[in-house]
Amino acid sequence: MITLREIIQNIGKGQSGIAVKYILQELSRNYETIKDRIKITNTKIMDGGTQIYSLIPSSDKPIKYDVVFWLDTDSKLTLDTKIKCYSNSPSFAYNFAYLFNQQSSLLFPEKYPNSFITMPPKMRNPYGTYGFDKHVFSCIKHIGSKKISDLIDQFQNIPVNNPVNFATKQNELNLL
Repeated sequence: MITLREIIQNIGKGQSGIAVKYILQELSRNYETIKDRIKITNTKIMDGGTQIYSLIPSSDKPIKYDVVFWLDTDSKLTLDTKIKCYSNSPSFAYNFAYLFNQQSSLLFPEKYPNSFITMPPKMRNPYGTYGFDKHVFSCIKHIGSKKISDLIDQFQNIPVNNPVNFATKQNELNLL
């Protein structure tokens, strides 16, 4: 399973530390523009960790993406927290779904087209670097700004709205 530290280190493979710094700065800038519209919809304790369901707004389209994390903690998010992730954002699906699946860090693989989890992203991510898209990064940053135990207390008794599969979200995007 992937840790946040491994993702950040992997972003920098073959690059200087400055390039990673600028990537993270740009992701943080995007987070600042949408942070007030991020909505956590549910949390639940399961499989020795915490699953957190969120809706993350697009920064340029009138749509929200489902982002779900399973974290191997119920207390504090750290760089060494092991994660699993689901996102129906196109950039995550096209660039990272296969790679997360290879690391046993993809939640709900059945919600992606089979080719997304069985074929490497040769065009969009030819070097196979796993990392963040802006929606996943914003969700992690949002969760990291809160106490996970508070999120559990606040959201665990709310019924879970299952995340929309990738194909359905693509259809929504095509209608815009």
